Amino acid sequence: MSTTVHTAWLHTGSNMGDRAENLRAALAHIGQSAGRVLQSSSVYQTQAWGLTEQPDFLNQVVQIATTLSPQTLLEAALLIEKSMGRERREKWGSRVIDIDILFYDDAVLHEENLHIPHPQLHLRNFVLAPLCEIAPDLVHPELNKNIRQLLLESPDSLTTETYTPARPRPLPYPFIVVEGNIGAGKTTLCQMLARDYGSRLILEQFAENPFLPYFYNNPERYAFPVELFFMTERHKQLQEELQQQSLFEESIIADYFFLKTLLFAKNNLPEEEYRLFQRLFSVLNAAFPKPDLLVFLHRPVESLIHNIKKRGRSYEQDISPDYLRQIQQVYFDFFKSEPPFPIIIIDVENADFQSNHHHYQQILDIIHQEKPTGIVRRMVSL
Repeated sequence: MSTTVHTAWLHTGSNMGDRAENLRAALAHIGQSAGRVLQSSSVYQTQAWGLTEQPDFLNQVVQIATTLSPQTLLEAALLIEKSMGRERREKWGSRVIDIDILFYDDAVLHEENLHIPHPQLHLRNFVLAPLCEIAPDLVHPELNKNIRQLLLESPDSLTTETYTPARPRPLPYPFIVVEGNIGAGKTTLCQMLARDYGSRLILEQFAENPFLPYFYNNPERYAFPVELFFMTERHKQLQEELQQQSLFEESIIADYFFLKTLLFAKNNLPEEEYRLFQRLFSVLNAAFPKPDLLVFLHRPVESLIHNIKKRGRSYEQDISPDYLRQIQQVYFDFFKSEPPFPIIIIDVENADFQSNHHHYQQILDIIHQEKPTGIVRRMVSL
């Protein structure tokens, strides 16, 4: 087998059964047997093309990195279709799943059973719209036009719209805290969960701490005022948020929990200051409810540094790898103390759950499927 990595673009479509679930399952199969999923578009809905007297289709475009040849990739796609129950009865007919190869690098290939680029992609809005979302500047090697141009010039009159699914099954925990090291992506995940489940969102107001920039430059001098400010602000925010009740919100999602205050303080303060801080913390913490689930996003320090630099907060740019390792160790020491609530540690080393729906869906599946009584560890597969 060749070890050369190629870039391929695939289209998936479904108009039978649970269409959204079929696309999700196809994406998982593609990641397992066809190549590593690099990114995936939103899901789009359109009327059936060709034979119009059938249910609407849901469609999605996926970019993968693959070592398979075009023919082997086609065979893998056909096997996925077969394993999911695809039956080929009539051209353009209803189907559980359809997987087409759109592009393979910049190859032009015309064989009896395989044509690359797909010969009709420039005529189909249900392919062009999701492809334009994630690769508008991708150039068609035969037509010499990018996807944005092809969509503007498309003769297809069928409307293609972003698919908005019904609200998903309720989260199995009323109060979920997402934690992680600096740069792990916890706030992003919380925002996505709150958006999709209609949950109340509690985000830490970290940027307002006036001592934080000074702390990163001189931690010994500014550790105590940083931690004291964090503690009082977190206490004020959580006290206000957790006392609110709404008939329309089924769950609460937070990107920190109050105990985090003590964990960071233990790492940053000398022993005498920490003992004083601990006494103050105990008084403030007494009335707070415990989370029903703690989700901890774990990334290696190298990935954290990359994310910190990418988001560009000036006061974070001097954070050292050693400091991040210390924070990571504080969390894991805490996990070993057998906390009184369930914890799921999810390894997301190279996962991009903000841009890649496949990665995000795996996290959702883990949260829904796991019912831990202690600590479990899972990984997002690429």
